[in-house]
Amino acid sequence: MVCTANVGRSPLFAVLLQDHADRRLGRGTLTVGSAGTNARAGDPLAEGSRRVAARWGLSLDQHCATPARFVTLDDVALVVTMTRRHRKVITSHRPELAPRTFALRELLAAIDAIDEEPPAADPRDRIRGVVAAADARRPPSRFRRHLDVPDPVGGDQQVYDALGEEFAAAAERLADALFGPLPGPD
Repeated sequence: MVCTANVGRSPLFAVLLQDHADRRLGRGTLTVGSAGTNARAGDPLAEGSRRVAARWGLSLDQHCATPARFVTLDDVALVVTMTRRHRKVITSHRPELAPRTFALRELLAAIDAIDEEPPAADPRDRIRGVVAAADARRPPSRFRRHLDVPDPVGGDQQVYDALGEEFAAAAERLADALFGPLPGPD
């Protein structure tokens, strides 16, 4: 997950998606990380994001900002950015990542357009298949202006709460596509 400073949006979405991955695939099966295109290493998390995560029973207490340039992206199956600008920054430095780098709202729109596909046995194969199918179904550019998630930093708690609601729904939709449904009771 990539945003600007890595103190508001990307860590919050990453912890939500990591929780889904752990519950659906087992803890430690996949790692969801976050970074910022203009992050200062070690900057603390925005308090609004910490409160939202805590409301969902998740902790971001150990989070410190990480610049994207410090992250190895070679083995990353999917890069999700908060804006089209973040996507452009990532893909301008690493053009080979373009087919697997999406703005969050762009990815969700593309996933909505994917026909039902049988789940792969290996979670990484399933993710690769969904990412390839989403890449083929990116929304036309005329619809992309609404694809940026606004930065909540500097806003009040109500702004973070609204972001949290959007992210909770988005994380569940993305997790359904990438990881499959939550396991039911035996």
